[in-house]
Amino acid sequence: MPKRYTKRKLEVFAIHAHIDKSQVDYQVLFKTIADIAAEDRQIDGDERLYAVPTFEIKDGIASFVCYEGERGLNPLIFNTSNAKERVEKLKRGEILATKTHGIIDIKNRIAIVEYNHRGAKAHDLAKVFEDCGRNSSKFPSLTIEFNPVVDEEFVKAIERFQRIRLASLRVAKPNINWSDHYHNLTEVAEDSDAQAMEVTFTASRGKTLSAKAGIVHFIKDLVRDKLSIIKSAKVLGTRENETAETAVSLAHHVEHQKVRVKLNDDGHVESDDIEKRMQGYLHSRHERKAK
Repeated sequence: MPKRYTKRKLEVFAIHAHIDKSQVDYQVLFKTIADIAAEDRQIDGDERLYAVPTFEIKDGIASFVCYEGERGLNPLIFNTSNAKERVEKLKRGEILATKTHGIIDIKNRIAIVEYNHRGAKAHDLAKVFEDCGRNSSKFPSLTIEFNPVVDEEFVKAIERFQRIRLASLRVAKPNINWSDHYHNLTEVAEDSDAQAMEVTFTASRGKTLSAKAGIVHFIKDLVRDKLSIIKSAKVLGTRENETAETAVSLAHHVEHQKVRVKLNDDGHVESDDIEKRMQGYLHSRHERKAK
């Protein structure tokens, strides 16, 4: 039987970790996570389970597989030959799972994560790793954020607006503290010892927010950071010769690459193949940034 293929989107995220006011040693952090027993690298919520039984480090790159599934959901199987259904009962401790693959460049604090509509997302992975770290005596107050790395088209789309009516953003705490960024906007977050900050600015009736200063400039400046602290952003406005508003959302501008990957005989992505594609994407990013 010839090999089957499918397409997958590989998204890029910047990693920020915190322990109170101290700087995190990322090499030690991810080595600690790798040393945890496979069955202990998981978080079990009220309904959903996230487990990372595979987490391996080689040459400074961590590769992992996360399984996500709903507790108590038995697979519903439909037989097309007789048009009948049946429910397959799972054994104790089993879930119907979806796999998500990813790699982490530990030195550069960059993660590349397979986007899977039904699987774990980047923020779910961050929570699993955060929980793993907190279970170690080395990182009792650990917090981890996976922030999307924004593509170049996001700023270009904002700059096409003739009038900007609304701009909003949500940012996570930088790697050390809030003082690394604009004091006027972040001093309240610093004083509050906040982990994240969310703000929305709206223009006066018939007027526009400044495109060269204030919140819009702040958004454009933040997304250009090598390790961005921005988690989400949206700008609403109208373009020249248009009357209807257009929304530009960061969620649609995460840096990514679409790749063609092999499927195994059961119709699932081959882990070795998608990891190879991720490694290639990471290498090409390094080469591009170095130019």
